[in-house]
Amino acid sequence: MDFQNRPRLTISLSNLDKKIEILSKLFLGILWAITLVAFFNLPDIIPTHFNAKGEVDDYGSKLTLFILPVIATLLYLLLTLINKYPHVFKYPTTITSQNAEQQYTFATKMLRYVKLAIILIFSGITLFTFLTSKGIANGLGWWFLPLCFCLLYLPIVVAIYFSVRKKSNEKVV
Repeated sequence: MDFQNRPRLTISLSNLDKKIEILSKLFLGILWAITLVAFFNLPDIIPTHFNAKGEVDDYGSKLTLFILPVIATLLYLLLTLINKYPHVFKYPTTITSQNAEQQYTFATKMLRYVKLAIILIFSGITLFTFLTSKGIANGLGWWFLPLCFCLLYLPIVVAIYFSVRKKSNEKVV
């Protein structure tokens, strides 16, 4: 496999990376707090699904509140683990000893942003489930789905852009 010949580097975290990691942990804690508060303050039947317009289209047991925090926690742990091995990622450019650090940095930043985005999205869904169940909100709103797409795909597009841009700017000696 291609990644077996790639340099294995430890990428140091920038101040922004450290802040994103802290925010991810903070919002994961907030997600769990919202879930627990909601669980003990909601009726047995709550909204469990929203359509593309953000409107409630299914109801079910309040036990389903725990699905998103469990998935978010597992994804957080998995993405944190995977981020320690950027040499195994798939890249749009050939990884060399000259560009490895920069490519790995872009890739690990992207995963960090995606990890935070997933936690924010799941927190939003859980919060709006709680608010809708309490009659304070009426679903997620039309804006929620486009926001989710931006939060998830913008970091990926930016990382790919910078990765490819660096490739075209490299000088062949």
